[in-house]
Amino acid sequence: MGDMGDIFRAWDEYKRQVKVDNLAAATTQFSAWEGAMPDWTRHTEYHWSRPLAGARMDYWPSTGKWRWRGKTYRGTPYDTARFIAKRED
Repeated sequence: MGDMGDIFRAWDEYKRQVKVDNLAAATTQFSAWEGAMPDWTRHTEYHWSRPLAGARMDYWPSTGKWRWRGKTYRGTPYDTARFIAKRED
């Protein structure tokens, strides 16, 4: 394949590595809080959820996205933890 094929393969590898790094950062961030935040349900390695202010919050750590009350948010694991802390009862 030509140069474009090499560029696309490099881009795919870069995006894969970003997801791996995001997952590792989220696992580190939230395992430190495991005692303080025992409500996490880990459906798979890539999909977690927990109750938050009377609604379910779904979280995908590899992409840094979470969904709560019909709206999708995006950020780092630190942003997610702050989001949760601001809305907890």
